[in-house]
Amino acid sequence: MQLLQSSESSNISITTNHMYNHNLLFRKQICPGKGLGSAGQTKVNKLLDFHKTGPFMFFKNYKNPCFYRNVTYLGGKELKMPMLAIRCLPYFFIIGMPKSGTTDVWHGLEQHPGVAIRHGKEPMYFTRRRYPRANWSLDQYLDHFDAASDIIKSTPSPDKWTDDDLYYFLVTGEGTVDVSHDNDRWQEIPGNEDCNEPRILNAHYLYHLNPNMRLIFMMRDPVNRYILLD
Repeated sequence: MQLLQSSESSNISITTNHMYNHNLLFRKQICPGKGLGSAGQTKVNKLLDFHKTGPFMFFKNYKNPCFYRNVTYLGGKELKMPMLAIRCLPYFFIIGMPKSGTTDVWHGLEQHPGVAIRHGKEPMYFTRRRYPRANWSLDQYLDHFDAASDIIKSTPSPDKWTDDDLYYFLVTGEGTVDVSHDNDRWQEIPGNEDCNEPRILNAHYLYHLNPNMRLIFMMRDPVNRYILLD
């Protein structure tokens, strides 16, 4: 098994399936079984347990994954009482590497007649805002797509029906590109207790929320990327 030495730090070495450094956590063996043992040195955030969220019952006559949900956050405001509302998850997700043309693709999708976008490209929910400090709830993330959801649910197809019901053909999406590689806070996620390698990553969250999500993965020649980043 080949050993790779990090050029940035002399106290970290990486093999194909283990990482060690001076932190006692990383001297432990990779967590056994499913990695769902009791918490030890790693303090996890129970609010990040995606097993407590979903799966959702998506509307069959919507192309975009939309569903009913009792929400506690709507229209940019906390609600005193939960309210039943139609919420929509992204149909597509742009991921990949920075400076790889993702913003250009995003602007192109904004002009597509089958896409509803009235929100920013990168809500950064999975990589940053669901963690402490920002501490977004799932309802806050869903509220990011509130304007697009309103357009989706009010724009039926003029010539397509499903089981004698109107068919809603518009879709929406997002483009937090770093979701593909930014798992820096994986130790805070339930299921990664006492692990020296993550068992649950951003990809698991995306799949759990919407197993049929369309991923647009964008990369670029690394030399050209380096020149742009310099």
